[in-house]
Amino acid sequence: MKSPCLCLVFSVVGSSLCGAQEPPMAGSWQFAQLSVEHRGVGDERIPDEISAELSSVNFLADGTFATGAESGTWFFSDNYLLAVQPGNVGVVAANTTGDTFIFAEADFEDLGGGDFTQKTTFNVGVKSTTTSLTATQVVGDWVYFQQEVDSIDSPSGGGTVRTWDGVSHQRIDVTFNANGTFTAEKVSDSNDPSEVGDIFGGTWTISGGDLEADAGGEVITLSNFSSGGDLLVATEEESYVVFEETFNSSKMDLWVKQPDTLTTADLVGVWAIAGTTIDLEVDAGGGGQYLDDIGFEESELDFRADGTGTRRVVDNREPAAIGLTEDFTWSLVGNEVELVVEGQAYRFVMSAEKDFAAMQNFESNLGEESESFDYFAMVRLPDVAGFGRAPLDLVLIEEENGARPVLQTPTVQGVRYQVEMSEDLDDWQSLGPIMAGTGDVIFSNLPALPGEKTYFRWRILPPAPQG
Repeated sequence: MKSPCLCLVFSVVGSSLCGAQEPPMAGSWQFAQLSVEHRGVGDERIPDEISAELSSVNFLADGTFATGAESGTWFFSDNYLLAVQPGNVGVVAANTTGDTFIFAEADFEDLGGGDFTQKTTFNVGVKSTTTSLTATQVVGDWVYFQQEVDSIDSPSGGGTVRTWDGVSHQRIDVTFNANGTFTAEKVSDSNDPSEVGDIFGGTWTISGGDLEADAGGEVITLSNFSSGGDLLVATEEESYVVFEETFNSSKMDLWVKQPDTLTTADLVGVWAIAGTTIDLEVDAGGGGQYLDDIGFEESELDFRADGTGTRRVVDNREPAAIGLTEDFTWSLVGNEVELVVEGQAYRFVMSAEKDFAAMQNFESNLGEESESFDYFAMVRLPDVAGFGRAPLDLVLIEEENGARPVLQTPTVQGVRYQVEMSEDLDDWQSLGPIMAGTGDVIFSNLPALPGEKTYFRWRILPPAPQG
């Protein structure tokens, strides 16, 4: 009988350790963030801070990143990008071409007595192009999405009281023609439905690497295109005063260039989806909109070739929902993808590179005096182990005097690690407890070998759910 053989799988799950390569994430990025922070006092929801920000972040090939005065490290685990800063680990979904990422999150603090504070954000990042924008990249059909969140600051008792003014979505379909003209149609506008169907046009040109569109003398400049040229992110902040009241507006824009064609094969596989939902109570008499609830979600969508799929919740405000699955059906409608979940249809606009899609959904039920706004994006997850991963040093220490061997690995503080064991490289079993990274090397004692060959690996886990 052969002696047992202990083998190390030289890979962290979802991460290549065989030779350095230039990670596709490396480079300069812009990411747009729409953030809503509010307090819950009894049944009342009071807005604190509402903001739409465009920030720069630089991912370096050595696995570090910097944004503003903050910095940290990044790496891939289970095809997700983990961005690690002191005291914080963010799980970010990046697409197959490595030029887009998405994530949504919420910070919740229980103040006791049923009161709380909550900050919810939705983020879309694009890798900045290193070459000048070309006419070929611009020409084609685009969809412009915008979500707007408004508030009012009113004087009260020598101070200021902030109230909700409303939420709105709009979608405009734009065709940029090769002759330097464009045509556009407003497809939806929850704030002003009377404008739906309006058609307008103008001219466009590329100036200084930016796209400039002139619609009857009103010129807009579009700057933050993805390196693939099929996605643009932007934010807008506005404030103006009317009769001592300050009206505040925060807007997040997405421009998605549509593909020439879309087939079933373009969807089959695993996608990550992230976004936020905002539910409002509506005064049917015209008295305004009042926040009822805000939620966020990150899920995985497994698209199958037969038009069915499974959704699995990865992160959610409700910890009990994490890991839950539900089935959906899907179909192609032109160059868009329609998902049907529990009888509700959601339409996603696919990007030209076919690994990013965006969706807005608006539901109004004036019978129940409510409105609901969904703002989501999804990216196709990389299906190749080692997507952008820099080498990691795994070491097996053979102890003397017959003691069991020890597996060690360097770690990142705040990240969780799990040793797994297999006899066939297919069926993996957890071994020992989940271990918290310390920023230093951690160790795991290995057991007596159960078979002729035993394989071990470190698995990097997502951050623990926040209650």
